[in-house]
Amino acid sequence: MGEAYHSRPLVAQSGAQEYTFRMPTKPRVRYNIAKESNVGRVRRNNQDAMGAWVQHYPDRPPLAVLVVADGMGGHEAGEIASQLAVEKLLELLTPAVEGGIQLGEELDAMLANAITQASTAIVNFTVSHKIEPGNMGTTLECAVLMGGEGRIAHVGDSRIYQLTANGLNQVTEDHSAVAELVSVGVLKPEDVYTHPRRNILTRSVGGPWPLEVDMVPVSLKVGDRLMLCSDGLWGLVRDDDIERILLKADPPDRLVQELIEAALEAGGDDNITVILCDVLPA
Repeated sequence: MGEAYHSRPLVAQSGAQEYTFRMPTKPRVRYNIAKESNVGRVRRNNQDAMGAWVQHYPDRPPLAVLVVADGMGGHEAGEIASQLAVEKLLELLTPAVEGGIQLGEELDAMLANAITQASTAIVNFTVSHKIEPGNMGTTLECAVLMGGEGRIAHVGDSRIYQLTANGLNQVTEDHSAVAELVSVGVLKPEDVYTHPRRNILTRSVGGPWPLEVDMVPVSLKVGDRLMLCSDGLWGLVRDDDIERILLKADPPDRLVQELIEAALEAGGDDNITVILCDVLPA
């Protein structure tokens, strides 16, 4: 999204990590997480940012906070917006999650507050650097996972998918002009990939619109895969191909590499970011 000209390091580096958790009263699970971001073949810098915090305990469910953001704005504006959003969410959410906050209204309020603060930080940056309002913002995908349950916060057109025994499901709904036209039957679903207005958002963090956040519950079973990604992946790799790759028995780090390679082979005209979480038996 948007043009950018100078590179900055990502919040989190690529790689795979595996953690083992033990739950005394529920089925025990462990998370295997891989993450990577690629600048692509066209962009001069990376306006995507990502972050992952995972923790285990001997007597509590596993915990994770996963975040993907895709910035928009000229020069470094989009890159800074996505960085600010990811950093703010990890800063505010991880102490609360580790401190024992529960799924439900309390967590929803914490998520909403964290995203509001991220949006405020971006707006303050535009003011202090005299950036025209509306020329800096970011999408945001955040998954807070607690054992086999979780909560997703979503703004923009980055996506979260879940692979279960029933196949691949797009958990989030795009906040874009094209998606709205598809929802009312004006366009066909496949038009989201090629329509000239496909990159126009109707919501963003730090953007000119009133901040609205979708909160989506998610239940995870052993064998499920949860994937957060920017539109640099799903815009070039169709859902059938994403599902075909995710159905492989390979570990997440290999699958993340294969997904990014598929987007690069399809043109790689945007930054590509993927976080993949496997839910495995302990």
